[in-house]
Amino acid sequence: MKKLLFFLIIIALPLAAEECSVGMVAGIAGDSLILVDGLKIHVPNARQAFVNQRNEIVGFENVQFPFTATLLRENIQPADGSDETRDDQVPGFISVRIRIDKTYEIKDGRAVEKTH
Repeated sequence: MKKLLFFLIIIALPLAAEECSVGMVAGIAGDSLILVDGLKIHVPNARQAFVNQRNEIVGFENVQFPFTATLLRENIQPADGSDETRDDQVPGFISVRIRIDKTYEIKDGRAVEKTH
């Protein structure tokens, strides 16, 4: 029983996280991020969800692949006059953002971190 409880705690911890690192993203198809190992992660409205390290929105046309990313989860609070929500946000739901951590370029078949 103790082993089962320990296993369930380990499985449930990532579900409560506000941030989740997804590794290196090689591209995007529709609303799915394509990771370098071929996995796909569905992110609603992915093309409008990119932010930089300072949580500033980055336009999709400015995104350069490959990059390492972190998914950020935020609860959207009901609009009561003090909190502003965007038109595409529905109060009471969870919004997901894609934070671009580091960008890379391919040199001689290797991913090398870009220096800005």
